[in-house]
Amino acid sequence: MNPARDLTEDGRPALRPTPQRHRHDAIEVPPVDRTNPTARPARVETQTTLDRYKRRKTLTEDQLSAAYRWHGYAMRSKRFPKCTMSWSGPINGSNELMADAQVSAGIQRDNGIAHLAAFPKHGRLMVSIVEHVCVDDGYAEAWSVRNDFHPMKGIKLLRKALDLMAVYYGIRR
Repeated sequence: MNPARDLTEDGRPALRPTPQRHRHDAIEVPPVDRTNPTARPARVETQTTLDRYKRRKTLTEDQLSAAYRWHGYAMRSKRFPKCTMSWSGPINGSNELMADAQVSAGIQRDNGIAHLAAFPKHGRLMVSIVEHVCVDDGYAEAWSVRNDFHPMKGIKLLRKALDLMAVYYGIRR
């Protein structure tokens, strides 16, 4: 190996993914650029649970599209758990200051929740697992174990819920 390739711009050694990380995640290592000897960082392609399900082909493309749309509505509606610290004052809970896109996304998300909850047999369970996987970035197996079901029931219920949401969103007929 060329030692210049293993140094970053500020002269520190470049960190490379371990073999365990390569087995667990999809990692894109940029090709060697002969004109620029500084090392470029590797990028992890599987950041969320949905990305991992996509890589493993656990969910179909239609199911993934519905899951990403659910995630997008949750994120845009700002009813999404924040993972960062805020140094500003308390946030007003009224809808007066919400942007139109934020209100629209919240309505779309509420309509999707109402659509899934309307199914009599597993409606509330489907809402719960879709929220757990798409919004909270959890695993279907962990959800099913936490709710005292067989570990495989979680992924089956998630697939069923996302199939229903794909039809609801018009992704699949």
